[in-house]
Amino acid sequence: MLRDFGEMFFFKYTSQAFSDWFFQQGLQAAGWATAAIAKTWINEILFADMESIQVPTLIIHAIHDKVVPFQLGEIQHKMIRSSMLVPLEFSGHGSFYEISGMDSRKQCEKCINIAYFRLLEIRIDF
Repeated sequence: MLRDFGEMFFFKYTSQAFSDWFFQQGLQAAGWATAAIAKTWINEILFADMESIQVPTLIIHAIHDKVVPFQLGEIQHKMIRSSMLVPLEFSGHGSFYEISGMDSRKQCEKCINIAYFRLLEIRIDF
């Protein structure tokens, strides 16, 4: 189960050495905790409180995410009135690794700057 999860975590190719390291990281977690978290997903009520969020919200979501599909980020964006969605085009759920290159870093910095100035323009009525 954990090995399969690791394989769907990344969009870009990862070396066998990195995949093995990532798998070992997963084994470091307490098994009972991993099972308990997975059990909570069964009864999770998503989006129940999204419309009550009234602060500017930046949503950064990878479009190739197989763990938390991009469509969920789009739904969050629609439900949170003062939000901005920044799609990461070349990443899966493992964005921490996949955007580590200089071009990706520049892309993220640009997105954050755009988001900052756009969020300043959003008028919030309380």
